[in-house]
Amino acid sequence: MLIPEKIKTIAAPLPELLPADIVVDANESFRLFPEDIAREMAEELAATPLNRYPDPLARKVCLPAAEYYGVGAEQITAGCGSDELISVIVNALVPPEGRLLLCEPDFGTYRFCAELRGCVCVASKRVDGRPDLAALLNEAREGDCVIFSNPCNPTGQGIAREETLDMVRRAPCLVVVDEAYMDFWDQSAVSAIGELENLIILRTASKSVGLASIRLGFALAGETLTGFIRKAKLPYNVTGPTQSIGAAAYRHPEWLRQNAATLRESAQNLFGALSALLAGREGYGLTDTITNFILLCPPDAQELYKFLLARGIRVRILGGARPLLRITGGAENENAAVIAAIGEFIKEGNTP
Repeated sequence: MLIPEKIKTIAAPLPELLPADIVVDANESFRLFPEDIAREMAEELAATPLNRYPDPLARKVCLPAAEYYGVGAEQITAGCGSDELISVIVNALVPPEGRLLLCEPDFGTYRFCAELRGCVCVASKRVDGRPDLAALLNEAREGDCVIFSNPCNPTGQGIAREETLDMVRRAPCLVVVDEAYMDFWDQSAVSAIGELENLIILRTASKSVGLASIRLGFALAGETLTGFIRKAKLPYNVTGPTQSIGAAAYRHPEWLRQNAATLRESAQNLFGALSALLAGREGYGLTDTITNFILLCPPDAQELYKFLLARGIRVRILGGARPLLRITGGAENENAAVIAAIGEFIKEGNTP
């Protein structure tokens, strides 16, 4: 049997979910839904006919989600997480051997989907954690699609709305802006999708919305692009239970906004406490972000990662010239445990 070489060498983006008591590695919400919304979800789920295929357009969840994000019902497509929508967009709207323009470091699924498609990935480096829009525009003259996250995963930095829109207006190709973390900031470009025919914006229910387990994401775009995305996706890509639970969540926009604010505050509190702990200590770098996570650059990220894991704390280790630890803001006791463990690591003489 002939197996394509690309599948032999491609790096699968499968996270290593090692057992831990405190999980602060995936930027999920640490909060459960309040009892009244949880009860509403359970009622919706009980009324979902599991013996029938779900609505292929997922209208039950798309309607409240569209209202939450400020778009029309004809401008939204639901997916099995935004990951699936990235795959659909790359496969449907980028030609084989086309040029996909990235700004790394960024969400690894972009490169994975592009390489699986057989695209040529052209990557520029971020400047101070922000996309280098000038470099992307320069490459876009011979590109098929630009894709980047804003705010960025993993740097946690962002570019203002007008900068984003200026870049999209000048780009001669498709531009996909992944706003998975925009619920923690206020610079979304969503209001321009009806104006800009080459813009797709991705949003997710996995972060501030607090529904990572049900796998739900959205592509927001003008009607023409939305039509193409809907045509290219599989017909029953969002399950009935996912549609029902998601619809119940998006019918409570005030709680969702309050939850996003709480998660953001947790990350700020974690940053403040770690700043105090590391004050005057050489070899450490700590980056505040506009998201629900912070970045820690210790002298030996691998050793600290193992140390935390041995104490039941799982964070995300990011490779590179100097590896980083990405730590999600958690519940008050979780943040306290992270801070105490890092303090113990330092006290034991593991760092300068």
